[in-house]
Amino acid sequence: MVGRPSNWTSDERTRDLICIGLWLREELISLKVNEADRKTQEWYYNRWSRSEEDLWSLAARTLNTVLDGEVEQNRVPHRRWG
Repeated sequence: MVGRPSNWTSDERTRDLICIGLWLREELISLKVNEADRKTQEWYYNRWSRSEEDLWSLAARTLNTVLDGEVEQNRVPHRRWG
């Protein structure tokens, strides 16, 4: 909130996005997912949260990918040119 007016509050989607993201991190840690896979799944959630309408469904899909053992390995992030 640094630099924002004193009456500023975030919208509901932003609060949900952050809270579900933090919950997802705790769940991945409690499942003892290794750090590389945890970061990959957190990036997956953050990347898809921009376009997905239902954040809870996205979080469930993110966790199910881990439980199914289908975490994308050695993912190279897209690099924008220009």
